[in-house]
Amino acid sequence: MKQRTLKDIVSVKGKGLHTGKQIRMELVPASVNTGIVFVRTDLNDQVFIKVSPEVVLSPEEYPRRTSLGYKGVIIHTIEHLMAVLCGLMIDNVIVKLSGEEVPGFDGSGKILTELIKKVGIQEQEDVKKYLTITEPIYLRHQNAFLACFPYEGLKIDYLLDYNHPFLKKQFIEFELTPENFEKEICFARTFCLEEEVDYLRGLGLGKGADYSNTLVVSKRGVINNELYCEDEFVRHKLLDCLGDFSLLGMPIQGHIITHKSGHTLNHLFIEKFLENKDSWETGPARMEQYT
Repeated sequence: MKQRTLKDIVSVKGKGLHTGKQIRMELVPASVNTGIVFVRTDLNDQVFIKVSPEVVLSPEEYPRRTSLGYKGVIIHTIEHLMAVLCGLMIDNVIVKLSGEEVPGFDGSGKILTELIKKVGIQEQEDVKKYLTITEPIYLRHQNAFLACFPYEGLKIDYLLDYNHPFLKKQFIEFELTPENFEKEICFARTFCLEEEVDYLRGLGLGKGADYSNTLVVSKRGVINNELYCEDEFVRHKLLDCLGDFSLLGMPIQGHIITHKSGHTLNHLFIEKFLENKDSWETGPARMEQYT
């Protein structure tokens, strides 16, 4: 499969879920082997931050989101955008932001998916490179676990398991293609429990969050909103997984099985992945279904 970028610039404005600030974002087509690169246009000295494990900030220091930092420049809440680029199999884009956070829109990847589809996706000359799992990798953290096995393609099995009267166990098995991502995953919105709201506000988070862009879950159901589908919660968790695994800088070929993973476990898994260099290799795809 060849590398892909955008056919034209995507320009959009929106509010950050955590900072509450209005941000202008441009997604600009980029040449082969550029990767996904972020740049803050509001700063005098523009620092280009290429997505890679080295620039990922600790989720313990910046909880409930995925953040990048390099040379003192920080960019927050990139996971939904990264999931969309991963889901649509886009390799090379410059992301220009007028502030420190990617706009949250409705709390999902739906709007960005529609905007990108509208301008179109351009196939490029060079072959796409993958991180192909050759030996199993396993990680447990507290009451959650994540494992990855060899597989031709990217497949994710996610089990969501909250001890909550409304938010019960949910399971999804997902095989990545752009069509599957657009149909099954991109629309799933972010959520939090009603009892978490005050705590998160106390941390200075969620300044841009409201009932229209975050599903707030009480013991009786979703407050002031309705689900798009019964298992929207686990679909959003899978969206986050796609975004976080994209921090490796190359798409994965493997079968990922996870129970209750979130940003912390996803980031710890990336560290474990990089330590186990004998368990994966880089190069063109081994699969047939996308060729």
